[in-house]
Amino acid sequence: MSICKKYFEFSCALMLSISVIACSSTSVPNASGIQTKYINPNKESRSSGVGIESNDVINMADKMVRSILNEPTFAGLSQAPRVLVDETNFTLDGNSRINRKLITTRLRNGLTQAANGRMVFVARYAQRAIEAERELKLAGLVDKGTIRQTQATAGVDFKLVGNILTSDERHANGMTSRYHFINFELVDMELGVTVWADAYEFKKTGVDDVVYR
Repeated sequence: MSICKKYFEFSCALMLSISVIACSSTSVPNASGIQTKYINPNKESRSSGVGIESNDVINMADKMVRSILNEPTFAGLSQAPRVLVDETNFTLDGNSRINRKLITTRLRNGLTQAANGRMVFVARYAQRAIEAERELKLAGLVDKGTIRQTQATAGVDFKLVGNILTSDERHANGMTSRYHFINFELVDMELGVTVWADAYEFKKTGVDDVVYR
């Protein structure tokens, strides 16, 4: 058998093997895995533990939105107050692991949509970008924009502060109970007094075998 013929047969066998592998990899689903599916974040997860879940975040944020907008202090103001809602003064003191920014961002978005101009929310989280743009305008590298030019960025009238407190109970049967108390307050940033306060609390019992990150 000539070298050319051997090379031809080897090439054909190699191409046939590649085709078989390609077909088998595309036609067979991930039989060993579990199919991914969407879960309604408003509902309790099947893998729920005793920590703070997505439905807890949604429920507490919605409750705080209603509570803040019903506060008479804000309804009686002649001008919409400037409010800062972020995680910088929202602390965690307990065993539950939760992204604090998840709570404050959900709350800020809900307030922004529901306030209808009754409150103005200061975007302090974008301060660096704001300052960079203002420097470009002052240097004449860009124009002044179409709305306004101010001497300084917005100061804050009220700021959200709060904390997440937990208390655990370990049972003889291996179960764990965890009580959550999530406290929210709006503080007058000039006078230094609390003008509104509310809390969201709940207690869960489970095996506590869910890892929160």
